[in-house]
Amino acid sequence: MLKKSFGLLMSACLYVFFACSDEDVAGVTEQENAIAFEVDTPNSYDLWSFEAYRINTGTDDAGNWFSYDNTEKGQRARVVLPAKTDSVLTDEDMAAVIDSCGGLCGTVEFDDSSDSASAGIGFTLGKENSTLDVSAWNGLCVTYESELAMKMKLKQGLNGDETANDDRFVEFPKVARFSTHCAKWDEFSKGAAKKLRAVLFEFMGGSKKAGSFNIKGIGSYKDIVRQQSEPPRSSSSVESSSSSNKKTCLWNGTKGMEFVNTGFTGDNAGLWYSYDDGEARGMSVIHWPKSIESPNDAGFAKVLSDAYGSITGTAELEKGSSEKAYAGIGFIMAEDTIEGRLLPRAVDIRDWGGLCVTYSSSEKMGLLLGKEDDDVLRAQLEPSQSLVGKCIAWNEFENISMNASTSNDELAKEISVVRFLFESDSSSESVDFSIAAVSTYAPEGVCNDK
Repeated sequence: MLKKSFGLLMSACLYVFFACSDEDVAGVTEQENAIAFEVDTPNSYDLWSFEAYRINTGTDDAGNWFSYDNTEKGQRARVVLPAKTDSVLTDEDMAAVIDSCGGLCGTVEFDDSSDSASAGIGFTLGKENSTLDVSAWNGLCVTYESELAMKMKLKQGLNGDETANDDRFVEFPKVARFSTHCAKWDEFSKGAAKKLRAVLFEFMGGSKKAGSFNIKGIGSYKDIVRQQSEPPRSSSSVESSSSSNKKTCLWNGTKGMEFVNTGFTGDNAGLWYSYDDGEARGMSVIHWPKSIESPNDAGFAKVLSDAYGSITGTAELEKGSSEKAYAGIGFIMAEDTIEGRLLPRAVDIRDWGGLCVTYSSSEKMGLLLGKEDDDVLRAQLEPSQSLVGKCIAWNEFENISMNASTSNDELAKEISVVRFLFESDSSSESVDFSIAAVSTYAPEGVCNDK
């Protein structure tokens, strides 16, 4: 696999009122500000998801993301984003960032451990710095992971005063795995959302001098509540609800996605790759319907899905001197860099519950999950000439690990790769296939988001 590299560029301070202004927080204590409450992660977002470049405000040329930093008494903080060139993120900037990590991701760096240093990201609501009435949203819900807690702040324009600020904020906790937290407008001053200019997510300094974050989706509280199986907890509760087994679309070929949204870290997390029996002296190969210099070049999945709505190819299986002919494609869950080498990292995907795949194949196709070089779980996808969806729960996989007594759910704690395999005992065989979508397990069916 070839590493998809992006230079990390320091983001400049956005010199507008909602970023670099001094804030007077006198009389506002930490206890007066609310803590965001956790809900089940939704299946869709009405405002923004990682496939989009701008917030859906309902207004053309609005909803732009930006980064900013605040300085106080010489302390410095900055947000470093992949392929970032300026404070305001252009569509090209967003495309590069999202391609690198499947979300809006970056690292917040602090020059010292001062609590007063802060930096963050945000988005505008109106066109050309105008305000927007978003009170009908009832609040915001954010799906994210972060090594730092972040404060959601609202920047308003009241009575013609462009620099008017609301000192209240809602704190979103640091979370090691993607989860969804919500804040209602009720936690801010009355009418705060009626003339809203921007929303900020601010990361604070302290004992930790750097921390990474990744935001996957933003929805209105009103829309997210509609998707909940149970009513969300009150914002006065600081407890977290348990994780949900609701279906999550990990990869959809109709959306031209380059990376599988595994929810884990690394520049190559979710990167598709191909493999064959060459090291075993076989002669198998995968032929693509569209010219690609190398099937392992970063972006090959996007090239194919842009053209065909799926990863489409033909596996030409030739045994050569190998005992068995095989070839296939797969994706890595996460990435580590060890002694300069980029290696797949094993992660815990138990809460996925299993996998759903939308595919077609002229012959049987194996679905394997592995840790490093060892496959531990296997299922079989039957031939289908047209696209068909198949969902397989963890307990329906075959345990092919070295320890047959280990439960499938336990094996799913350490998975580094997911592979689709074509193999044959005959000397020569051809298999036409397409992978159109991959999602976490859900009884109601496969990912079919358009």
